[in-house]
Amino acid sequence: MLKTTESALKNDDIKGILRSYGITNIETFNELRRGTAPLCYEITTSNNRYFLKQYREGGYLDESFVFLKFLLASGYPSVRLFDTASGKVSLSYHDRTFALFEYVENANQQYELTTDRALEAGRYLAKLHVLGMNYPYESVYADYRYFNNLLDRGHTVKGDMPIDIQKAVDFMYERMRDAALPTDTPKSTCHVEFLKRHLIFKEQKLYKVLDWDIVSRDYMLNDLGTTMTIAIDGVLDYGTLGKIIEGYTTVRPLNTLETHHLYEALSFGVFKNAIWALYGENPSWRNTQVRNLTAFMQYTKEDFNKRLSDTVY
Repeated sequence: MLKTTESALKNDDIKGILRSYGITNIETFNELRRGTAPLCYEITTSNNRYFLKQYREGGYLDESFVFLKFLLASGYPSVRLFDTASGKVSLSYHDRTFALFEYVENANQQYELTTDRALEAGRYLAKLHVLGMNYPYESVYADYRYFNNLLDRGHTVKGDMPIDIQKAVDFMYERMRDAALPTDTPKSTCHVEFLKRHLIFKEQKLYKVLDWDIVSRDYMLNDLGTTMTIAIDGVLDYGTLGKIIEGYTTVRPLNTLETHHLYEALSFGVFKNAIWALYGENPSWRNTQVRNLTAFMQYTKEDFNKRLSDTVY
């Protein structure tokens, strides 16, 4: 008998979905919940383990997953995606979209960001951008306009938010326009959430990059700005920040325009994380991002550039 926790999917659902992947020897499955993220099921068979993810909407997913297959073929350390038995990268089932991934140990672990790991994060983000620069990817899902619209709607209906969070939302609303990058900033195919929680390390080396659900064509500097936010944990660690940038620029040097807008890119990353967290359902993630936003509110561009210059250049 297939064993399960209480789940959005029933035994017959799981069996039907996995049959589409040619998998029939299922032993157990468990639902893993994490805020507003897609539902994820840990599948155990007699000889393997998998992650099955369930998405609320799937219109943009196949293009992201085809890009993920391209990265895997290029030797990039992405989590493996399995095709269905009919050769498709995702599966439609009862008005939901599903994708099957390899099981990765410690996928929910938050790794300490050592100097070497910060360098690795920067290097592999740049490698992703180099690979994606000429890739024919057109979708734009989670860019500046998307988050600005979320902020506009959220600011209008703040409701009974605590005073400190209201101040943080007001700060973002006042400063979001300043975080927009010039339109001639170079673009590539971006991960969008190249953050510590999606990076799996073995010792000091990057082993797997997770969560390719919302790949988007965007400014590479905004993607770097999002990754730079992992240098903030209550305070901004300029040493860690410098290592991320150092790792990135050893693979893809920033042009003059990008160098002049690192503060705006980091601002966008901080705001994006906070906006997503405030309107999500994960209290731990929300509290962390609001705390980091509050810490970031004290830095002016002049102070930031001086400290960064002293650290990096």
